[in-house]
Amino acid sequence: RNALFDYVERFPQSARTADAEEMLGRVNLELLYSPTLQPGDQIYTIQRGDTLDSIGKRFGVSPDLLARINGIAPERIRSLSVGRRLKVPKVNFSILVDKTENTLLLRNDGKFFKRYRCRTGTDDWRTPNGAFRILSKVKNPTWNDPVSGKTFPPNDPGNELGTRWLAFEGALGIHGTINPATIGGYASNGCVGLLMEDVEELYDLVPLGTEVQITGKMTRRGR
Repeated sequence: RNALFDYVERFPQSARTADAEEMLGRVNLELLYSPTLQPGDQIYTIQRGDTLDSIGKRFGVSPDLLARINGIAPERIRSLSVGRRLKVPKVNFSILVDKTENTLLLRNDGKFFKRYRCRTGTDDWRTPNGAFRILSKVKNPTWNDPVSGKTFPPNDPGNELGTRWLAFEGALGIHGTINPATIGGYASNGCVGLLMEDVEELYDLVPLGTEVQITGKMTRRGR
């Protein structure tokens, strides 16, 4: 990982940087999900009254990430065993969306963690530049089409939000897409769209309050 970090930082414009970033993203995830402690990680012993939400809030970690790292099945999340020891990773995630390249960069403590391809608004103003925070997260959301006014329930084939919704300002947020071919282009009403598997991964990684910075300028080529 150190060698990949070094390469990505020293040669950001190299023809091989994309490959190095893709490999570094995989390595970062493997180490994060591993039960082995990394520098800064800690062990927390569950106390009476604890929930994954309360533990996550205390340490600034997504409860979904705590569940995944510690092998806690969804049906067991609400019945944590007192005395059980959990790995709590040291993470400080932030998100940078670049409209010029249509990429979403996930950083940890300001350093590269993983880069995703995304889509943004059909017009430059639809996805506004600025600083935001993730205010709410919803699994299998309902979508209200702003154009037709029609409501699409969860799992409906026409539900443009897909399986995850991370809201950060009014009607803006990050979500999946039912049209993967639009990723890399300008095709949304303003939100940031990701492939379904990518938004599900990101949803688990980032906690509420995560900073989101949107920069860049729309180009017709996209990427």
